Amino acid sequence: MLTVVTSDDVRFALEDDVAVQAGLLRDFATNDDPTREDIPLQAVTSDVFRKVLEYCEHYRGQASLPLTPDQAWNDSYAGGLEHDMLFRVIRAAKYLEIVPLQDMCCRQVAKMIIGKTPEEIQVLFNLPVQRMKTQNAQVGRS
Repeated sequence: MLTVVTSDDVRFALEDDVAVQAGLLRDFATNDDPTREDIPLQAVTSDVFRKVLEYCEHYRGQASLPLTPDQAWNDSYAGGLEHDMLFRVIRAAKYLEIVPLQDMCCRQVAKMIIGKTPEEIQVLFNLPVQRMKTQNAQVGRS
């Protein structure tokens, strides 16, 4: 059993076969030291960690790559995340070194923008129009 503490000071007890999904936690999970201390996750809040944990529990015991993907579950999981949460899960997956989760969420972002115009993407991700015009002009000058 491994205990992690999120940046908002919420504790999660993880079974070792769940924790090994995260490269950051793998060494801790495979160490049988009975005096293990809580592991702080400074870059992850509890709401995001709950979503990451949902993924890790689904793929419990599949620590080595490649995972055998459950495509229907993946689509439901990633497709069900609000935009803000999707990007926060991507950042958490990168921090925790959960490459398949990061890849799956990035594929979801790609699906969201396929076939969209730059203006539609700006609206989709609530990007300020003026900022994009400035960046496009800078790219044109390079």
